Formats: sequence, C-alpha cells, structure tokens
Amino acid sequence: MLYVLDTRSGAVLGTTAVGRVPAAAVDERTNRIFVANLRENTVSVLDAQTGHMLRTVGVGRDPWSLAVATTAGRVCVANASSNTISILDAQSGHVVRTVSVGLGPRVMAVDEGAGRVYVANMLAHAGPRRVDARQWAWQRWVQWLPFFPRPAASGPIPGSVSVVSIAR
Repeated sequence: MLYVLDTRSGAVLGTTAVGRVPAAAVDERTNRIFVANLRENTVSVLDAQTGHMLRTVGVGRDPWSLAVATTAGRVCVANASSNTISILDAQSGHVVRTVSVGLGPRVMAVDEGAGRVYVANMLAHAGPRRVDARQWAWQRWVQWLPFFPRPAASGPIPGSVSVVSIAR
C-alpha cells in the first residue's frame, strides 16, 4: 500500500494499492512515484500529487530497488533474479532498455555529475561481489570494484560512491 501523507500534520491524505514487498523512488522533476513490486515483476507509476496509478509496467524478475537519474530523465530498476537493470523513461514510465549487470543486483546509486549509475551486485559466485559503474550511454561498463562481503546499500557523495556492507 502506498500512503500519501501531509508533511505538516502527518495525516494520511490517500492510499493506493501497489504490489507486495514494494520499494519506491520519487522523481521530483516529473512528479512521478515509481514503486518496484518485487513479487509481481512490475513497477507501478503514480502521480505524486494525487497518488493515482498511471500505469504498471513489466520489468525483470524480482525488482528489488530503484534509483532516479533526474538529469538523464531515467529511473533504474535492479532486477535481482534477472541479473539486469531495467531503464525506464521518467516521464512515461515505459521501459527504454534492459541492461545485463553482475549477479544479483540489489541497490544502485546515481552520480548525476559523472553520468554513471553504480550497481551493487550481491551474488557473485565466481569471485568477489562487486559494484559496477555504468555510463549513461549504456554501451559499456566503466569499471567494477571488488567488494566484500555483501553490498547492502549505496549512495552518491560528490566524487565518490559509498557502499554499506552487512557483515557475515
């Protein structure tokens, strides 16, 4: 369930049914809310002001998290069981492209200045788990960074990317 709250009072202004086990991201430029519906393999696109559902689009298996690239007008969806990220147009919500990444992508961080998205992959069986850096052109990986033991979250800091780890 998506709840729209009044930021001053905390009152619930409205609700919208979305998939089970959701993750959400907001694009303030397009005034859209994107909700990854893990078990349904979809992303719900909602109007941020009204909370009304605009559309639901199919993505890869087990969409785990989302990252908004405001400057590029894109929303990235980490599809954990497909080993891909789906790239959505932030205005229409439609899938623009699907890109293969490492095993088990879980979380992403966008570096608007460098034009990159960093993808933390959790299930690398044949080597270290890694954080992939992908250029917005989507044509090639810029680099990958070994990471131990298990990437759980990442976030951009100007000129760097932070990765929080869950110890085994």
